[in-house]
Amino acid sequence: MRLTDDLGVGFAPCGWASQPDTGSAGAGATLHYDGSVGDRRLRRLPALPAKCTEVAPTGARATFDVFWQTCEENYPFFEAKKIDWRAVRDRYRPRVYEGMPDTEFFAVLREMVLPLYDAHAGIDAGDTGGFGQSRPGTVVPGPGLDQQSQGFVERHDLAGMRLQTFARGRIGYAQLPDGTGYLRISGIGGYDANGPTGCGRCGELSRSGRCVPAWRRPRTGGRSGVRRPAAEYLTPSGKTFDGEGIPPDIRTGNFPEVIAKGTHDSAFSQALEVLRRHAE
Repeated sequence: MRLTDDLGVGFAPCGWASQPDTGSAGAGATLHYDGSVGDRRLRRLPALPAKCTEVAPTGARATFDVFWQTCEENYPFFEAKKIDWRAVRDRYRPRVYEGMPDTEFFAVLREMVLPLYDAHAGIDAGDTGGFGQSRPGTVVPGPGLDQQSQGFVERHDLAGMRLQTFARGRIGYAQLPDGTGYLRISGIGGYDANGPTGCGRCGELSRSGRCVPAWRRPRTGGRSGVRRPAAEYLTPSGKTFDGEGIPPDIRTGNFPEVIAKGTHDSAFSQALEVLRRHAE
């Protein structure tokens, strides 16, 4: 993320990238998340709204209520995941009491969000701990798995050819002997050396022409505090896949397991078959 004021002063918390802003002097700032296609314009108010000057209630139950209400107002997938969030409140609020240890309180909040199985919903409780997870059946990859994945692709799928890489290694391309292109995108962020090093997604996918399509597993995202997605994406028919995920047209083996065993990449072979069949 980068945050710049209208005087061109950049703020880069936690190593996030910054760049000068070209807005009118003193009027506000520009907020940009690495990987986003646009910026958010922040405008300075002459004073805080009256509501913001009120003293907020404190204590375990007040914090619980803020946590629950924040999720109630912003998390869009309760219905898709078949979760009654009001029933969750009624179940867990009686367990909260004033003076309870932070570790116990954190455990209650963790239990509340655990059934969401959402990579973009997590808790950062500072020194007390943190919680985040991915969809069941997926693997949260890091740099080690990403390097293993690229090495496996080059040895098994590309028969020893090396990928030509771009954007700090997050994008790779190679051309097979028959002219089919192989495009590998291992992250949607961190392309700039001054940007975050974490990648938003890890996978091989197709974007154009005769490229081998093979979508892999997503990883977690977000920064700190309560992380939550704030939009729901619907198909033209009104269906959402945010609950169960997007089902693949062709089911293949589990890619991390394939890498670990060093076995044949059936997804790559089937993708080639589909491309060649459509090219005939």
